[in-house]
Amino acid sequence: MQKRREARSVGKNGQSVPVVVATWSKLSQAGPCRIYCPCLKGLPAELAAHLAILPIHDANGVLLRELPRETEHLAPEFAAVCLSDPFRRAEMLFAAIRAAGIRGIVNFPSVTTLFGSDRDDNLRKLYRRELDHLDLAKTMGFEVLRIGVDVANGDFPVNQLEFLLD
Repeated sequence: MQKRREARSVGKNGQSVPVVVATWSKLSQAGPCRIYCPCLKGLPAELAAHLAILPIHDANGVLLRELPRETEHLAPEFAAVCLSDPFRRAEMLFAAIRAAGIRGIVNFPSVTTLFGSDRDDNLRKLYRRELDHLDLAKTMGFEVLRIGVDVANGDFPVNQLEFLLD
């Protein structure tokens, strides 16, 4: 199993805040990668990973509105897509992302930020949908990054994830 590269930042009043922890060897070798995630704009940094999945906004609608209209020289490597979205077809989202010159898909926001609630069975089904859509993205030629929480005690072992939400 790959070594995790832990990263932690300090929020207000010295409290620890959730961070994305890289476990993907390609990223740690290549340095930082750019993930385009406009749905986080305006959310408090210390809660953004957890608020982004809530139905307070349309994460994929924001993504589609904010995508560059033509390929830019410095297009981000990955687009963050809410793959549990019941209202949009993944193929349509992926086509728009490809047209913007982005070559990778990451499942964020992810329902895994809600794990630990009394609705875990339904959330696991939604997470399975996220993973199925990532498989579809891969067959369409995209690079994929899987994001999730430590669900080693559940159906999805940690070693299948490239990023952990800590």
